[in-house]
Amino acid sequence: MIRRAPFYKILSAIHVVFFTSILCFGVICLSGTLLLLPALGAVFRVGKDFLYDELDVTNSIVALFFRYLKKALHLERFFPVSLMVLLNLLGIWAGTRMEKVLYSLACMVILALLLTLALYIAGYDTFAGEARSVADVVVAMFLKPLSVVTILIVMILCIYFFSGTLAAILLFMGTFFLFVIEVVIFITMLYYLKMTDQLDEADKYAHLVNGKRRK
Repeated sequence: MIRRAPFYKILSAIHVVFFTSILCFGVICLSGTLLLLPALGAVFRVGKDFLYDELDVTNSIVALFFRYLKKALHLERFFPVSLMVLLNLLGIWAGTRMEKVLYSLACMVILALLLTLALYIAGYDTFAGEARSVADVVVAMFLKPLSVVTILIVMILCIYFFSGTLAAILLFMGTFFLFVIEVVIFITMLYYLKMTDQLDEADKYAHLVNGKRRK
């Protein structure tokens, strides 16, 4: 475990957010969203290292991101999710061009659902192990339905109010928001691990679901 002073951790967080945001945004956009899940998986793995004080920023964050991206490529087994994200993005664009408001809104809601699912897939893979199917992820995510609804609303708002300004914010600090969402999903996964008797009682954060802090 790597222990750092609070000020150093703040500077490290800024450094990590800046570089991972550019890398994640770039991978998703350049792949046409087809590498959405591996990119999210890579970001979540970096976030996990930060949560457990195992992230050494003296090493290259760029190299670490691409190493984790490679490890997360198995998430392409859920490629239909990424493909549907792309199709609904095109649907929103087409609906806007043809001034079909209801069609665009329907695509926005579906896209928000898909993005929420993608985030939980990345979270499940990072904290609970490799998912065998989307059903495994859905069971885990609905252990905390309020968290799912909250993330879904955030996704809907981001899509509805998306603009050049928001794109610039996501480019340079998008993973800050992803890390916040990751913490919410992480807690859900702790409950899932506890429910399935897979939770390590020695885990640093086991007290969040056990109700008592580990000494």
